[in-house]
Amino acid sequence: MTRQIREKNVSARIHHITKSRPLTYNEVKYLLVCSDTGIDGLIAKKSSAYHLIKDCIDDMLVSEVIQFIINNPKVLRFPIFVENGIVLSGLRNIGFDDFS
Repeated sequence: MTRQIREKNVSARIHHITKSRPLTYNEVKYLLVCSDTGIDGLIAKKSSAYHLIKDCIDDMLVSEVIQFIINNPKVLRFPIFVENGIVLSGLRNIGFDDFS
């Protein structure tokens, strides 16, 4: 992935999500707002964390989903690229030409 980023001259800020540096509420909210596909575009449906909420996610408030993501960051597709309000997530969906 790093090679692809360099080849396309994509400027990227890498944010490794850890317990000592989790995503904030506003960061997750920003990802949701900028994502063309909303929650569905960011959630890794094969993740074990997703299976905890798959039956009730449609009934959850957005704030509850955001809090779930903060507490379970592995539910997100990775990598996530954000530039100028465009969000691309998941290895299969990365189209670096969108960042040119």
